[in-house]
Amino acid sequence: MAVEIVKLDDGTDAITVTDAAEHAGVERPTVYSWIRRYGIEKVGRTANGHNLYRFADLARAEQRTRKGARRNVGLRTVATQDIADDEALLVRLACRHLKILSDHHAPTPGRPVACFECSAQREIAYVVRQHAEASCRAA
Repeated sequence: MAVEIVKLDDGTDAITVTDAAEHAGVERPTVYSWIRRYGIEKVGRTANGHNLYRFADLARAEQRTRKGARRNVGLRTVATQDIADDEALLVRLACRHLKILSDHHAPTPGRPVACFECSAQREIAYVVRQHAEASCRAA
């Protein structure tokens, strides 16, 4: 499904909640929580009557939420913070959530890992990004 970004009269980009969720790889209720939590205002409506929000506002909300998740107390935070930058891998799970894993855990596609957003085991769909040292060796 293609994400549609609407250009507003003032030149800024706007997006619907459904498209924002698709773009960020989260469910729609997550985007609605960003809108409530950060007081994001709608900037218009589509021809179908769906609310439009500034793309930049939703992107900032996503960034603040994901950054804030690293400060939460709990197992997911401890596990994430214990991974050194030089061994961190970003993976996309089958449920479409992103997860940071250590390369010491051999994250390969098809391997099940815990998805904290789903509270269930999900398979790794693919590795999104490897750490810089591995990228430098490959070059």
